[in-house]
Amino acid sequence: MKKIIIISCASRDFLLFRLGLLKELKARGFNIIISAPHDNYSDKLIKLGYNFLNLQINRKGLNPIEDLILFIKILKILLKEKPNIIINFSIKPIIYGSFASYFFKNLKLINVLTGLGYVFIKNNLLTTIVKILYKIALLRADKIIFQNRDDFEYFKKNKLVSSKKSEVILSSGVDTEYFKPLKLKKTSKNFIFLFMGRILWDKGIKEFIESAKIVREKYRNTKFQILGWFDKSNPSEVSKEYIEELCKKGIIEYLGNFDDVRPFIAQSDVVVLPSYREGVPKVLLEAASMEKPIITTDAPGCREVVKHKLNGLLVPIKDVKSLSEAMLWMIEHPKDRKKMGREGRKIIIKIFDERMVVNKYMKIIFELV
Repeated sequence: MKKIIIISCASRDFLLFRLGLLKELKARGFNIIISAPHDNYSDKLIKLGYNFLNLQINRKGLNPIEDLILFIKILKILLKEKPNIIINFSIKPIIYGSFASYFFKNLKLINVLTGLGYVFIKNNLLTTIVKILYKIALLRADKIIFQNRDDFEYFKKNKLVSSKKSEVILSSGVDTEYFKPLKLKKTSKNFIFLFMGRILWDKGIKEFIESAKIVREKYRNTKFQILGWFDKSNPSEVSKEYIEELCKKGIIEYLGNFDDVRPFIAQSDVVVLPSYREGVPKVLLEAASMEKPIITTDAPGCREVVKHKLNGLLVPIKDVKSLSEAMLWMIEHPKDRKKMGREGRKIIIKIFDERMVVNKYMKIIFELV
């Protein structure tokens, strides 16, 4: 039985983004070990029958001592488990998982860049350091998977990656049977714009809020809802107190954080994600799969999901004027909005269905083993 270790920065990611892959690997007889920081989601994975190893990862910044400890921990895991393949998701697992892999000649290594994150949004000294670390780490990889074309072109342009080893697999996919249009009676007569995801400045929270103020001047009964969680380990975090203050003023409505987001998508009219950069945002895939029109930015990752004026609207990054105008357009064009929703689901089924994505991963894995 072939053994695979999969490392990620959060247990939550396995349930939200990679459960389809885990199920397929299990069905094919692979011995799977999942490694990430332990939390409530880890317990859910264990209940589903997956082997779990706790691996503390501090995603905030580069602390040499902490990162050395992380490298040693991964090295110990590989020495003990002796896997055939290691798959790393996100920055720190990719870098330090790859460094540890240098000590194992026959170990096959797959690195998956799910997005470049805040480090590459602000081009500074940290960006330069991470580029160097990436270049060394990716030399060891047998396969490098990018989730959007922009990230691949960026790495290729900066000579951080070999094109021969690289492949673009758009997103982690979405379960189109689970995320399908729901015929729920709408509980509110208000027009609802829904933001879903981590509550970070880099996700365009500021632009969403400022646009809400503008739109509500013309359409007072419009609702602006936020669904997601506060990521305290991210340098771009938005404080809970700030969001609560806006709720008190009636500008936005914070719904909380739920694993099943379908009822909230179903109740909304338009899903909005004004992000500065993404891998391929799962929230947009879920919304489009449920036939909801989308407003998002013409940014890496986001533009992979939305075709302007076909299944949604693309606006420039950090542009409140354009975002508020797009929101007003959606309110004032109900027929076009409905058509966009239908076109969105067609795109998801054709390009982003989870089964297609998982099959591409399985093809790579079988080629390596």
